[in-house]
Amino acid sequence: MTVQMKEKESDLVQKVAQAELAQREIEIDLQSKINSLEMTIAELKESFEDRKTTMAKKITTLKGKREEERATFQKERDSLQAKLQFTTKLMEEKEHTLQHKLAKEEARATEVQESFAQYRDELLRVMKNRQAFLKSEIRVHQERAHKNLIAYQESERLLNNEKMKTESLRRKVARLIQILEQSPKAELPQQRRESPKAPKTPPETPQTSQAPPAGGKHQRKSSYSTSTASRSDQQFAQQPREEPKYRILQRPQNHAQSVHILSTPILQKPK
Repeated sequence: MTVQMKEKESDLVQKVAQAELAQREIEIDLQSKINSLEMTIAELKESFEDRKTTMAKKITTLKGKREEERATFQKERDSLQAKLQFTTKLMEEKEHTLQHKLAKEEARATEVQESFAQYRDELLRVMKNRQAFLKSEIRVHQERAHKNLIAYQESERLLNNEKMKTESLRRKVARLIQILEQSPKAELPQQRRESPKAPKTPPETPQTSQAPPAGGKHQRKSSYSTSTASRSDQQFAQQPREEPKYRILQRPQNHAQSVHILSTPILQKPK
């Protein structure tokens, strides 16, 4: 029991020592923080005093500037008042002279009006003659412009008709080329089903079994090799059946509708 008590006592002593050390560290930390805060407070006080002195200096300088500006404004005001008095005197003198000139101008205006009445009748006569001549010229130019407008509208109408014709012909040619390009591939299986079996011919050389030349009309040859025909029949049997005739006959109908849709804005173009 005594050994355990001694161990407990030693543990408590160590804990107390550790607590004292921690407390001392905390006190030291707090003291350092207090010292730093006191230093910052002192610095803030110094900066405040410096700013206070600078603000006082600025206030004194601003007061001096205000007094100087007030003095300059007062001088400018006095000079402007003197100028105003001088200008009023000049205006009175100029008004007197202008009234004298106005009387002279009124007398001269009466003389001018009398002379103007003499020239007015002659001027009106000349203006009427000139107006009649200009009206006749305008009428002639209007007639010419109307004729030119009619000719332009007629030429524009003919041009639009030609454009419509060329556009329709171009579409028809393109459609015919497309049909000719698709017709051998689409009609070949049906023609083979309807036609009798072709006689056996010797196999063709690689040069004769080439595809038709590109850029022109695709024409189907009258005879095919047995190997080529059998291979094409097998490929056609494996592929899903389609209706090429219905697809070929349906597209010219859409083509006519598209031509009609494209041609209607040209026919309804305002003159």
